[in-house]
Amino acid sequence: SAAVAAARMGAETALVHNRPVVGGNASRELGVGIAGAARKHSNARESGIIEEAGRIKAHRDSPRMTEPFRVLTEAEDNLDVFRNMHVTDAGTEDGRITSLRACNTVDNTRHRYRGRFFVDATGDGWLGHYAGADSRLGREAQDEFDESLAPKKSDDITMSGCIMRMCCGYEATHTGEKVEYKPPEWAPTFPTKEKFARHIRGVSRGSWWLEHEGTIDDLWDPEKARDELIRISLGYWDYIKNISEYQDEAARYRLSLVPVGHAKRETRRLMGDYIMTQNDMQDGRRFSDRISYGGWPLDVHHPEGIYSGEEGPFYCNPHVPIYTVPYRSLYSRNVNNLFLAGRDMSVTHIALGTVRVQSTLATFGQAVGTAASMCLERNTNPRGIYRDHIKDL
Repeated sequence: SAAVAAARMGAETALVHNRPVVGGNASRELGVGIAGAARKHSNARESGIIEEAGRIKAHRDSPRMTEPFRVLTEAEDNLDVFRNMHVTDAGTEDGRITSLRACNTVDNTRHRYRGRFFVDATGDGWLGHYAGADSRLGREAQDEFDESLAPKKSDDITMSGCIMRMCCGYEATHTGEKVEYKPPEWAPTFPTKEKFARHIRGVSRGSWWLEHEGTIDDLWDPEKARDELIRISLGYWDYIKNISEYQDEAARYRLSLVPVGHAKRETRRLMGDYIMTQNDMQDGRRFSDRISYGGWPLDVHHPEGIYSGEEGPFYCNPHVPIYTVPYRSLYSRNVNNLFLAGRDMSVTHIALGTVRVQSTLATFGQAVGTAASMCLERNTNPRGIYRDHIKDL
């Protein structure tokens, strides 16, 4: 959304993307659903580019957002898309990014892209990291921002992601005859059904709560995180087939797919001039520099993942009113030509629970792409847009 918005505003734009298809976590490669305030508030919707994409999706009967965003990106003359390019470094000078380096994930060739303004939409905040942007990882202590839902002490725990390919965890196929399943020795075991505390909606697919513990490092050791999620999927299928109350229903199902694509929920967050907190959301705060809205619950998953037992899959999940999002949370506070778009934006761990969903993040991206083009037009920087041009934005 950021790239499309910048190009539409007249900026020559490069979308440097480390996957073979566009659409991010909502692509057909992974398949995260499109959610936002509209899912929890009857008189709300996410408009703009994400709504355009949704209409293309409906018109073309696309299962996910790859085709809609292919159509949108290819329609922009000012936009070039560079696929399979994984950012590996940044060139900086006087507190600004001058270029980024990327490695082609198919042929291992090395590339450099220069620009005047950059948007970190990597999720993991890698461009900001390489440029020396201020960042946070894990959970803040309760007293740092007066967040009642935060833990007493800070730590490095983050929410687990899911392995996905249009499904969470696994797919199973009905065979018409009974099929036995014996898990590998390295698959985990789960509690009895009385202590499992999960709402199982069927046996043919997994669920969003097939998650590892939050102490596993999705940022610096993503392969271990992915492998742990594979273990969990195989152990959970054993639970369904051989332990749970769904044994009879599952008897004729065979495990047919365990995905390997890792759809992450939380890693590094880059700090802006403002850090959004739990209280901003729960109070429905209206910022003077608001550029969009949110309204998904404060949906923070349990730090023990699927091993949380009777405590269930949530750490917290309270409803929030429609709240506004300040522009100041969408640019770096110390790298003066870096915008933030996606879950690496400037929020606390608790606040991330509500802003991290796809529709909500897409609207932030549109605002950021628009602001980047305005920086070029008006010969200013992200902070200058806030100080001098926020009403125009």
